[in-house]
Amino acid sequence: MYRQAQTLADAVRHLEFATTKFYEVPTYKDIAEELEAIQIKVYERMGLIKEREVRELEDDGLIEAQEEVKEEQPIWITESIGYYYDEAKDQFVIVKKDPIKPVTLKRIDREDLMKLWNSLPSKFTEIDLRKAMNELGLRLKRYSNYILRIFTHVTFDGELRTEGKELFVVKPNEFRVSEEVKKQLAVEKELIDSTGWGK
Repeated sequence: MYRQAQTLADAVRHLEFATTKFYEVPTYKDIAEELEAIQIKVYERMGLIKEREVRELEDDGLIEAQEEVKEEQPIWITESIGYYYDEAKDQFVIVKKDPIKPVTLKRIDREDLMKLWNSLPSKFTEIDLRKAMNELGLRLKRYSNYILRIFTHVTFDGELRTEGKELFVVKPNEFRVSEEVKKQLAVEKELIDSTGWGK
């Protein structure tokens, strides 16, 4: 098991190096994102290693010590992936459930997410989200599915909805205005009906 863990640790180091190099060339950004996705899968496999063996790898400097999620309780998006808001660092943190402890996959500055949020239309899908990331130069496409859910956090207060098979987020102001307009129209219709003006 130790040998298997060491092999995975070596793979992570090589993947991190390759990902960094591909990100340096804008036209290869898609390759970099694919490598980043492979890194996450490797981390998941490493999560199957017993605590004692992971500790040995960390002590030997073969892998970096995994960052522990301490005070904040993650909001779980799936059975294994969640997020929480780190108020001290003003960052949203995407984490992976692990047999030992939650592992940080990505830290995203709230400021970057706010820029992304403000650039999006009142109703947007994951495709819209990925386009906005490209326009703003944010290397977050690998996490777009999770960020869609982060936008339902009280910081943004978006509402996640489905229409057929399409999943999208509605911004709160747009939703509230729409509801207010509907209420106002209903009141006006009731008034018209009661006075007989509509006849």
